[in-house]
Amino acid sequence: MKSTLIFCLLLTFFYADAQKRRPLLHLAKGQTYYLKSTAVSTSLQSTGSRESKVNTTISFRIAFSVTSIADTLYIIEARYQSLEMKIKLADTTLNMSSAAGIKPDTPSVIMSEIVNKPFVVTMTVGGKVQSIKNLDELIAKAVSGFPAIDSVKKNKVTTQFVQAFGAASVKGILEMGMAVLPAKPIAKDDKWALNSTISSPAAAQVHINYQLADLTPDIYFVRGEGTISSEKNTKPGDLNGMPATYDLNGSLLSEIKIDQKTGWINDAKLKQLIEENIEILDNPKLPGGMTVPMMFTIEMTISGKP
Repeated sequence: MKSTLIFCLLLTFFYADAQKRRPLLHLAKGQTYYLKSTAVSTSLQSTGSRESKVNTTISFRIAFSVTSIADTLYIIEARYQSLEMKIKLADTTLNMSSAAGIKPDTPSVIMSEIVNKPFVVTMTVGGKVQSIKNLDELIAKAVSGFPAIDSVKKNKVTTQFVQAFGAASVKGILEMGMAVLPAKPIAKDDKWALNSTISSPAAAQVHINYQLADLTPDIYFVRGEGTISSEKNTKPGDLNGMPATYDLNGSLLSEIKIDQKTGWINDAKLKQLIEENIEILDNPKLPGGMTVPMMFTIEMTISGKP
């Protein structure tokens, strides 16, 4: 009787382990995969008794073509297929798009110069982005092609475009969708935690608790809940030529569906709430300095469907 009970227990543990699956990327050489992202953010800034609100929508679509596979690495040629940005201020709305028609604005022309230009992404089978080459450079080249823009403004525009569409942005979105799963077999209801860093709107630590909420023959369904907090003892940064420090705290929620067959993202939703105090230090432009409270809300949707 005792040996029968032990056998049944061992069989139960074996069966439970057999239900666990190791999530990995399974991309095919010569195949093209897609990623479309739309992020809607609202920032509220308080200066004295005045409040200013800005709504920004950033959208893009990228095609990723696997050119080679080396051990545990995928070498991918990527190209933006479309870029769009919409900024809504108190009394005006700016629309920019790589698909703008005749006589488009300068940002739209820059976007049109970025699309369909190749850059190289190297990813591990675990969904980590090892490197992104040539993307920030091709953005800078697109901006530099406008002789009417002076060098100071070119540097500012380049920085803004790199922050929105550059290597760090693409890396963050790819890993948010595909590097969230742990490097071990998992089963439904398993939990794990991941730590990472962000650089915008300021250097901060991100801690997220994940759970495999559901598992179907086709999809991993992951839920995440986490916190964002600024890094301590960081050196002052530059804000329009003035020294400034940033103190931020926030929370985030995510729901992510990952294709089991390929490991590529199926779709995802992310919500962030960030509260930030910008401390502008004493300087010749602003004697005595100033504290500027800000609040950000961000809602992002991602799709990996063709």
